[in-house]
Amino acid sequence: MRKIIALLLIAFLLTGCNAAPNGDDDVFAIDEQFFVLRMLDIVFSPNEFLGQTIRYEGMFRTVEIPTIGDVYQVYRYTDGCCGPDGIIGFQVQLDSAGLEPLPTGTWVEVTGILEEFEHQGRTFLRLAVTSLTELDERGEEFVTVR
Repeated sequence: MRKIIALLLIAFLLTGCNAAPNGDDDVFAIDEQFFVLRMLDIVFSPNEFLGQTIRYEGMFRTVEIPTIGDVYQVYRYTDGCCGPDGIIGFQVQLDSAGLEPLPTGTWVEVTGILEEFEHQGRTFLRLAVTSLTELDERGEEFVTVR
């Protein structure tokens, strides 16, 4: 019985709950300690988060995609298929707030509404940005679940 309770407690602590860690009930704030797990919560259960305000920190970048044009992301590095070569984060829609892109590598805090969009018959997630703030103090660029 103790093992079951311990496992449930660990699972709860690792996944967190949907309340924002900063006490702001209207914002799902993704903190550094559980960055990967919270991102995976959103990706694997998008219907629970669509329409919600999400806030997190990461690096800004512009990616040119031939069929779309410039796409903007706020992301961090993580484990990938071949070692530490993955990224985790969301595409960000800047024109929803009338914002201009920042230089690639700029550390930012992004806040936006999670939404779906379709491209070439596939559905993706992105944040319709409500604020994008450049930060002087950088967090961890590489995050993992270990």
